Amino acid sequence: MSDMKKLLGNFSFFVIVIIIVAKFSTIFTSVSFPLSTIVSDSMEPALHKGDIVPWIPCDIKDVKKGDIIVYKSMAYWNGKRYIVHRVDSIIMRNGKKLLITKGDANNYTDQAGPHVPEPPVNNEMLEGKLIMFGEKPIKLPYMGYPWLIASKFSRKMVAPIKWRSPQSGAHFMIFTPFLFFFSIFLTLIVLWIPNGKSMNEKLHELIFGEARLPASRIILYTMAMFIPFLLFTSFFSFDHASLSESKETFVFNPSMTKVRAIAFFSDGNSINKKIFDIDSGEGETIKINGTGEIYVYSSPFWLFIPKGVMQFFYGINPKLCIITASLLSSILLSFIASLLLIITSTLYDSYVRMKAYSTYATMYSKIKLLKLYSFAAFLSYLFKKSKTWFHDFSSWGEISKRTYYLVLLYLPFSFFLIDGLSNLFMISILSTIFVAFVAFFFNARSKNDAAFLSFSSSMLYSSIFVGKGMIYVEKYMVARFIQFLAVTTLLSLVLFIIMFSIMLILFYIMRLIMEKVDPVTMIEVAA
Repeated sequence: MSDMKKLLGNFSFFVIVIIIVAKFSTIFTSVSFPLSTIVSDSMEPALHKGDIVPWIPCDIKDVKKGDIIVYKSMAYWNGKRYIVHRVDSIIMRNGKKLLITKGDANNYTDQAGPHVPEPPVNNEMLEGKLIMFGEKPIKLPYMGYPWLIASKFSRKMVAPIKWRSPQSGAHFMIFTPFLFFFSIFLTLIVLWIPNGKSMNEKLHELIFGEARLPASRIILYTMAMFIPFLLFTSFFSFDHASLSESKETFVFNPSMTKVRAIAFFSDGNSINKKIFDIDSGEGETIKINGTGEIYVYSSPFWLFIPKGVMQFFYGINPKLCIITASLLSSILLSFIASLLLIITSTLYDSYVRMKAYSTYATMYSKIKLLKLYSFAAFLSYLFKKSKTWFHDFSSWGEISKRTYYLVLLYLPFSFFLIDGLSNLFMISILSTIFVAFVAFFFNARSKNDAAFLSFSSSMLYSSIFVGKGMIYVEKYMVARFIQFLAVTTLLSLVLFIIMFSIMLILFYIMRLIMEKVDPVTMIEVAA
């Protein structure tokens, strides 16, 4: 494998890692992430529900009519909400520029109509604007649907029992610790196994291979995943209320599963129902004797623990009961998961032995199916031939020394990005066409040459493009830098795919033309 292919593979992995790190930075700093998922149909046909759109921070003076912007809603006082709509008109009020916005599919602007109106968008509300190609926004079509489905399901699945008042958004963050520890768990697996094998081979060897993990280590790994997950879940999955008098109060379970709840007063006042179960969509009335802060924790996993055990620890300390119940349920789930893995591994061994025997037992019938096998072999040959042609579409040769100097040809094009951000893709395409012809003329025509030129230019263009937004950042510089780095690398990866594909196609076309004109060219290229 060439060094350029390794570089591209490592860069793709780096893009994924930096996006994950940048996403986590938004949790701890509460700053918006410059990569949004469309959650409604208000911008159709330009944007559909589930599309992922990158955007960059900007000043309101850089926004013009027709741009699609991201701004913070002022109509939703009980939580952050960002709106992605198009600028319908621009007004001036007291010498300040304000934006009137509207969804392409809406009949009314955001600042008027039957809904709760938004104020005209000012510079404080403005977060940024979408990356545009002419009048079309750059997007990843429907790529955000898995996130929307998972987000909706997880919110419904893990919603804690609550009082009649709305829940805090923090309750829906309980999967964050799980994802963090699960990522560490997978990383340990990857690092533990010797190099030289793919992820699929490593996981297969861990569960089914001859050097499979022993049962004790499987249990240890599953416990390392479940214990942090359930402990952190119990810390977030709760609700509380302040009571000024003794009375009966009602709690509700909005989750999709039955849960077990633990209720207690912060100052030790009495309560008639301390540990109780609530079905999905049902409620429970509890009688309170006293005043102060009452807390109710809940989890569906506590149903695995006998009530007598929980009542014993509750008598010592209610908070100790919560920790113990989470710890015991995580250990139990670890054993169940480990048992399933061991059973699956055993069944796989039986399947391998049965398959080996069936091959011997059906040998006579396979002789009669030789014609069918011949046809299948022919199809396999065509597939391999097509795969070989695609792989050899352009040879992976060494990078020519001329290629390093050819990168300088992209610099004049980069100056056009400083004044106008909407022409990024047009500049990328035009510069690729120009450099491809020059590179081919100077005999820098291998796939490595094309990859190096495309990679260098895509990093240059995306850095300039996204870097302009950094001048509008006033706080959380470190978090914003990580986020811009994530968007830069993601954008450069998209640009690389486009520019690399165009350059390869042009190299291929020019090589065919030169072979028709002068067959000796074939020898020169091969040399």
